[in-house]
Amino acid sequence: MTQDAKEAMKESIELTELLKVWGCGECRPNGEYEGMLHHLGFDWSEITNDFNTFLDNYTSLKGYIPLALFKDILGQLMWRVTDREDQKSFLRAVFGEVRNA
Repeated sequence: MTQDAKEAMKESIELTELLKVWGCGECRPNGEYEGMLHHLGFDWSEITNDFNTFLDNYTSLKGYIPLALFKDILGQLMWRVTDREDQKSFLRAVFGEVRNA
C-alpha cells in the first residue's frame, strides 16, 4: 500500500469516526430515501453554489417534516460531504428534480 493510500484510508477512518460522534448515524443508500419528500417541491439546487443559503432554505422545512427526519437528512448529507455529486444525487432522491433549475 502506498503512503498516499495509507493517508487516504486514515483520513477516511477519521471522518467516519467524526460523523458518528456528531450523531450522523450510518451512511445509508439513496434508495432508502427515494421519493420521500417529493411532494414538498423543495429547491435544493443552492447546495451547488452556496451551502449556507441551502441550509437557510432547508431550515424552512422544519415545520413540514418530523424533526428526526430533518436531522437524519442532514446527517446523510454530512456522510456525503466529500462528494458534491453524491450530495446532489441524495437530495434528488429525497426531494426530486428541481423545477426550472
